[in-house]
Amino acid sequence: MALANYTDIVGKIGEWLNREGANDLATNTADFIDLAQRRIQREVRVPPMEALTTLTLVGGRAPIPSEMLDVKEMVAFDGSSAWDISRSTYSQVRNKRLKTGAKGPSLFDTVAGNFEFGPEPSAGVSVDLVYYQELDFITVNNGTNWFVTYAPELILYASLIEASVFIKDFEQEKTYQQKYNEALKRLMIQKQKAEWSGRLHINRV
Repeated sequence: MALANYTDIVGKIGEWLNREGANDLATNTADFIDLAQRRIQREVRVPPMEALTTLTLVGGRAPIPSEMLDVKEMVAFDGSSAWDISRSTYSQVRNKRLKTGAKGPSLFDTVAGNFEFGPEPSAGVSVDLVYYQELDFITVNNGTNWFVTYAPELILYASLIEASVFIKDFEQEKTYQQKYNEALKRLMIQKQKAEWSGRLHINRV
């Protein structure tokens, strides 16, 4: 199954559906692919989506990066040692912030577009954030991305799910949902292997 770029995926969607109303489907194929990619990037977390930044904290607070999907890890560093900052509730963060003399931060929460930390960072302590961000979507003008290279089945099946919903073919929707789930499971197994082995990329599903 040749799925090397956006054009290939558009063609395969038409071939797999192959039914009356194909013209209406073709008109909406770009929407199906866009919705599919939004779904995938909500559900999938792979190493190429990771980003690293050092936060600038003011008063125990730092803005959340606009492109962030999820936090993977938060780490504090004082020049000689590093420690994890754990996710907690805002009340626990505030309680920690009220403590005096405690080395911080040790807890964080997300509130109103900001990271809140407790206790406030001690002098000389920096905070590194490892987070997941969206990869560029494939479009008419951007034919390929990491998912097309390593997991094109995900985009195809997720697009076919959206197309099936559009034409109200719920049996077909179930079929493609199952295929999507199987491809996603294979990708997650390979992701785990890649992370344990230290490899940068993972194989095609």
